[in-house]
Amino acid sequence: MNPRVLWKAINRNVLAILILMLAAVVAGQVSADGVSPGTIGNGLDADTAHMPSLTFDAPWQGVNDDASFRSMAARSGVSGQGLRDLEAARRATAPFHSIDVAAAAGWPDDVTGCLDFPDGYMGHPPGAMGSHYRNLGLVTDGGALDPTRPELVLYERQADGSLRLLGVEYIIRESDRPRTDPPPVLFGREIHFHPDFGVWGLHVWLWRHNPYGLFADVNPKVSCEHAELGSGG
Repeated sequence: MNPRVLWKAINRNVLAILILMLAAVVAGQVSADGVSPGTIGNGLDADTAHMPSLTFDAPWQGVNDDASFRSMAARSGVSGQGLRDLEAARRATAPFHSIDVAAAAGWPDDVTGCLDFPDGYMGHPPGAMGSHYRNLGLVTDGGALDPTRPELVLYERQADGSLRLLGVEYIIRESDRPRTDPPPVLFGREIHFHPDFGVWGLHVWLWRHNPYGLFADVNPKVSCEHAELGSGG
């Protein structure tokens, strides 16, 4: 064979091998639809891909960043006054990353312990709510709702015994608003009745990513694994 022809053939084979190697590397990082292997097309984590996309809100992502918070709130269908109220709720509860600050401000008591629902809760798949720290004055105020004054603040116990701020819950007791009444509304959302607890309640995951949605009752990312490690922050 002509040496020049042989050399060209070798170069073509080497180039083909390099292209195949590059394609293999890229395929390992990004799938054909442009989504990384850890997620599916609707943005949910792969381990929550079984979630029915029409049942829950858009997944929560970078909740510690205000810009991401506004973006995800919009994806959850919140806009206008509802969005402004959500931002006000975040500003009001930001100091509560310290449980000592929350306690001094009026939320000193864990009234539920860590609530876990391995079999699901009210139509949601399995998840947990964490521990609910109560402001008694707000719970007993006759059913008033203030975005900046949630009745309950949610925490998750960590492996080192500290508490991680998750979000809040707004509640109205049945004695203040019978379950047969029209649902109250907050952030543009109807608050639903929780028959197991005898309250109207709306969870808002202001500070913790929740694949089920901003307003879902439970969060699969929350765990009660370290709930028995003690009290305090």
